[in-house]
Amino acid sequence: MFAICDFSTETVEAIKEKEKTVAMSGKTSKDELMVQLIAGSVAGLVQTTASQPFEFWKTVAQLPHKYPSEMLPLGQYFTGCSILNVSVVAKTAVRFGAFHGVTNWMQGTLSEEQVPSNARVILASLFTGTMESLCIVPFEAIKTNMIENAVLGTSIIESGGEISKPKATFHRTKPVTNALKYRDPIPVQGLLNNIKEMYASRGLRAYFQGLMPTLCRQLGNSVVRFSTYTAMKQVWLQKFANNDTLQTYMGVILGTLSSIAVVSLTQPLDVIKTRMQSQWAPKTYTNSINCAYQIFVQEGIPTFWKGFVPRLFKVGISGGITFGIYEYVENLIHLMQKDGYLK
Repeated sequence: MFAICDFSTETVEAIKEKEKTVAMSGKTSKDELMVQLIAGSVAGLVQTTASQPFEFWKTVAQLPHKYPSEMLPLGQYFTGCSILNVSVVAKTAVRFGAFHGVTNWMQGTLSEEQVPSNARVILASLFTGTMESLCIVPFEAIKTNMIENAVLGTSIIESGGEISKPKATFHRTKPVTNALKYRDPIPVQGLLNNIKEMYASRGLRAYFQGLMPTLCRQLGNSVVRFSTYTAMKQVWLQKFANNDTLQTYMGVILGTLSSIAVVSLTQPLDVIKTRMQSQWAPKTYTNSINCAYQIFVQEGIPTFWKGFVPRLFKVGISGGITFGIYEYVENLIHLMQKDGYLK
């Protein structure tokens, strides 16, 4: 998925300076948080829609089915975009609210000697990534289900897909039981139909499949992106910029570079997440560790990097668009406030 955008690209010192400016202008931190929410929502909607074909390509590559290689209708490559756009507002609220709240709490509770500024950014990003992960899991599960059904419905594969037969290994695979009375899913089309079918075939657990790998991936995304983007932004502002405003084009460049780092380190977790969110995961894997083990012994290490290229494009485009639009919208709102157009 959905790549994480920058929750706040400011250090604790920058937040202090901004709070002084906000106080002098008569505005409150709630006003600044609202600016972040608006900018983050706009950036999220644009990047989600623009990068959805790469998300579709990546997800299909990571699923265990053997799909035909022919091109699908253009509209199919935007399957799942609707549920991801629905999730943007919820994710943005959790993202900025959590990061803003934790950063302010640490600022007022912890001294610089106890926890350095850079460590505070990392700690805040860890908490924010955890909260966002819990929020996005149902949306990610529904998105994967929609993409899987879209390909099943337009290919020659029978219901359930053609899954590679397990290779013989030295380890005796533990059979997956059907104690939870899981029934075979029925391929359906459309957002509401997918949501209903997921509940009918697997119950509420269908919306939380892949929780642990999603949590680990999001935490990794958050830490890597925060650390790399914040560090690069600080260096740029200190050595090459004339003021504290980051130009839009530099937001795009720095966001893209941080996205490359994210994909390089978290791709195996993304593969496991997709496999665990498959309709057939309950009959294939006992848990995330078992999923990783089966991939390793039956398909080999390269499988953990399936979908790397489309995810790199997706995350790179998402990061660049998100950071660039976020900085642009935030600067635009501040300018409009300064000129009196917004009160």
